[in-house]
Amino acid sequence: MGKISPEEKIEWVEKVIQNKESVYSVASKIGVHPSSIDTWVRNYKSIGTEAFFRKGWTKRSSAEKKAAVEDYLAGKGSLRDVCAKYKITDTYQLRTWIKQYNGHEILDVRI
Repeated sequence: MGKISPEEKIEWVEKVIQNKESVYSVASKIGVHPSSIDTWVRNYKSIGTEAFFRKGWTKRSSAEKKAAVEDYLAGKGSLRDVCAKYKITDTYQLRTWIKQYNGHEILDVRI
């Protein structure tokens, strides 16, 4: 299958959420890794359909980044939980901010 449109992703995610399809069956049918489907489902649940229509990075203030990092470091949730709370679509981004925070780097707006 070629590039999957946001609308198609939403259809597949809704089938998974409604237990009409499993993550693995959807992944097999559309030719993507099951972890991608899992990410789509998590993002859909925390952000909604907007998760599939975003273009580029979402700019966040230093305060927002620091709050997310401090929540994670304080044990207020897993990486995925904190990402859902702050509507961060990828745990990689939060992990990057944590490394910067722990390295005493500035969490500026362009990151």
